[in-house]
Amino acid sequence: MKRSIILLFCIASFLFANAQTSAPLLPVKPDYLQHALKYYKSIQDLHKEKVLSILTNSEVAYSLFVVTKEDKYLRDCNRYMTFIFDDWKTNPNNIRQMAGDFFFIYPACFAYDGLRQSNLVQPEWEDLMKKFIGYANTGAMGDHNQVYARTAGLAYGIKLFPDHPQAKQINKYIERVWNQWYPNKDVNENANHYCGIGIRDIIRIAKLTDREYLFKDVAIQKWIHRFRDIIAPSGAMPEVGDDYFFGEWEPWLSNFDYFAKVFNDATLIEAAWRLFASGSKNQSSSAMLFSDYILNQVEDMVPVSAGTQSLITTRSLEGGKTALDKMILGYSRTPGTPMVNTELYGYGSHGHPNRIGAIQYYETNNAPFMHNMKRRQTDARFGNLVAVLPNGANPIPSNSTATNTGIAKTNIWYSQICETKFMKPADLGIDSPKRKISYMTLRLPSNSKNEIDIMVDHFRLESADGSKTISLELCESLDNWKRRDNPYSLTDDCKEGKHSVKIQLKNKANQNAFYGFKLPSSIEYNCQEYPYLKFDWKQECEGKEETNLWFIARLEGFDYNVGSMDKEAKVKSAEVNMSGKDSYGKIALTDYRFTGSNVTSTLIRKQVLTEEGILVVQDELTPNEKADGYFAASLWNLYTKGESGENWFDTPGEAARKNYDPVTGQQIQQSLLVYFNKNQGRSYSADSYNVGGDDRFSFYAKQNLSGNNPVKFISVLVPHKASEKPEAIVKNITVSQNKNLTEISIKYPVVLKVQIGTDGSWKVSR
Repeated sequence: MKRSIILLFCIASFLFANAQTSAPLLPVKPDYLQHALKYYKSIQDLHKEKVLSILTNSEVAYSLFVVTKEDKYLRDCNRYMTFIFDDWKTNPNNIRQMAGDFFFIYPACFAYDGLRQSNLVQPEWEDLMKKFIGYANTGAMGDHNQVYARTAGLAYGIKLFPDHPQAKQINKYIERVWNQWYPNKDVNENANHYCGIGIRDIIRIAKLTDREYLFKDVAIQKWIHRFRDIIAPSGAMPEVGDDYFFGEWEPWLSNFDYFAKVFNDATLIEAAWRLFASGSKNQSSSAMLFSDYILNQVEDMVPVSAGTQSLITTRSLEGGKTALDKMILGYSRTPGTPMVNTELYGYGSHGHPNRIGAIQYYETNNAPFMHNMKRRQTDARFGNLVAVLPNGANPIPSNSTATNTGIAKTNIWYSQICETKFMKPADLGIDSPKRKISYMTLRLPSNSKNEIDIMVDHFRLESADGSKTISLELCESLDNWKRRDNPYSLTDDCKEGKHSVKIQLKNKANQNAFYGFKLPSSIEYNCQEYPYLKFDWKQECEGKEETNLWFIARLEGFDYNVGSMDKEAKVKSAEVNMSGKDSYGKIALTDYRFTGSNVTSTLIRKQVLTEEGILVVQDELTPNEKADGYFAASLWNLYTKGESGENWFDTPGEAARKNYDPVTGQQIQQSLLVYFNKNQGRSYSADSYNVGGDDRFSFYAKQNLSGNNPVKFISVLVPHKASEKPEAIVKNITVSQNKNLTEISIKYPVVLKVQIGTDGSWKVSR
């Protein structure tokens, strides 16, 4: 009897401990291979396929052969690479052209290596591969995914051919790239899908150059934990910077699995499981990203929850500096729990500094209520924050494309603007106002199926008040416009002088469509005296009233989203704390200013995220004395508009996508109520706009500014079942304020009272 009691006690203790440690874990172990097999499609007509797709499918096909031992995948790999080599033999110039793409070289080397091990390499292929590797050795440097992808490929190349004529030079290049990265043990990249690819390629470099032992460093584990901790409870990888929402998520699986083995860290396995559970149900998959994770899935490690709660992440920068990165609120990473992610950094490659202080991701009940609007859209008004603009301006991104954010009308002249302070300093001094322009290229991405004629004119540097300009004199002749296919001509349809330059944009042009000029001589200037680079443009497209077109300008080797409304902000301080399962975050922003405005403000943003997923945001904006004639607008950018009232708006989520629970697989039916506090002289609106072909809505509360008098906006965001009427919830929300305290009462889904004090105190009571 005594032994039975002890046995029962042991079983109960085990079950209790297992319940405590396993609650955040997903119940089903992912099968990476079966997922890859589901999405891998053998390419039949290679002539119609993109080169990158052929090369990456070659890599994946050989990986599938290694894992499955099925000859059909080896035959696919051989057929793909034979097509590539036959093309190179017939068109030698294509070798150089393909080597220019940083993503091409690694999969080509991987597939070649596999075929060589299988005795399928043809004799003439070796010389072609050596030429390809030599052309790919461009010496490009930078702290981002492009350089790491190229370096990984070159490392593979000289491993295949140690006698390569450029082997010594390539080894020195690999050394330079590694020594650029390793001291920081971080990458100054601020878009999560690019970060995943970059880490993947750093792992590849280490494997190929016998540097894996250098990974066993606590700073590298901290780096990887930053991405582990940002993964939402649903398993979604939040959208950050110039990102796709949950795009190209597969490299994270192999990244987490790899470092789980390096550090014997089972919390990374748990992150990979959650990521896969959500991604496999909610996101499309790209075959080009399968190779590493199907070859390297960890089979013998039991996942463990990291127990991550609210925190502020940091990143390492060059020179031993650190920077605040993200503020994340949430009491758990268990699926179904709430999380909010706020940008504190915004810089780096693919970064969006306009997002500093903005809430860029918010979910609860596994529903992503808030993520960015569209990739490459940097306008400050896309951030969920407070806009400060002159009276009469539009508080949301409009269809005018004067701000680069919408659908461009045809036969209408627009002005584009780029702030010169963001350009490369002429003397490389960090705080130097000197700038230089010697050349400029315009990237004209378009999804149009029609040919579009673009007229550009009147390129100039301009003072803040427009009283002084420096004309760049570029559009009266074609002497300085250079491109191989010469799509340029002069037209008398112009804004200034006698001519503009017409650029013929081919149909279905993509982001690599470059059109540009070189100045006769470099122009140096002071960016404080001339803060704007401007030009005018219009488009013509037969039979069309509007097209999807925007500009990216490249000056002195750096890209700028021309025309986007910019916002400055510095993070003075940030803090998080918790009480039970409720979270609080505070950010103080200084030098808060929008493009073209003389109004510089401070913004104190306080957030309370309750256990139930209700988000209360209090924004206190204090402008300087130049605020007369301006207004402030508390903005929430969402996806579709549902029911609304005087000071509230409801959204049923993103109509273009369905969300599925990562555990049950059932479709999630959730809506979000946005409630603004009432205030004298304040108006409320919800306006639609189109960005990149997608319809969006911005909900905002707007109030005129006067002198340096502060304004305070209270937003209450309440997730609810789609079947529940938002008006019934609104009737049970009250907001009261006095000098020292803001109090919000909500009777949904339970009776709640949220208090936010001016002294930094806060409280949630039920």
